[in-house]
Amino acid sequence: MTKAREYLIEKGIVEAGSRGRLSLEAQLTLKLAILEGVRFDDYNLVDGKVTKMDVPAPVKLKAVKTKSSVMQAPVAMGRKPVRDKTQMRIVDKQGISTTLDYHPDCGQSIQFCRCTSLNAPSWIIDVEKFELI
Repeated sequence: MTKAREYLIEKGIVEAGSRGRLSLEAQLTLKLAILEGVRFDDYNLVDGKVTKMDVPAPVKLKAVKTKSSVMQAPVAMGRKPVRDKTQMRIVDKQGISTTLDYHPDCGQSIQFCRCTSLNAPSWIIDVEKFELI
């Protein structure tokens, strides 16, 4: 099997290096070639029309920036920890346990948060148990 554009270049219908849509003459030539039994890698006849076959697009990975909840090198920044505990564990009445290493109100890590009251975040409803670990 060959590529349709290479076939058309050999026949002299399309110039080498050309891009974009095929002319009506090129489409008719491909249609006749397909009807004669020539197979192409990238084109086929669908309902009597020459159509480009679906080639899966390459998967693009997207870099996502996230806000880190862990403070970077606290000693190098000259900061001293406020408390020994580094995480808070919240258990709701359904028994679902959530562990956070930052304080949702200020965004600081638990160890360096200077808030006077550490409470469970407001988005956790029916808190049964709250502890620093």
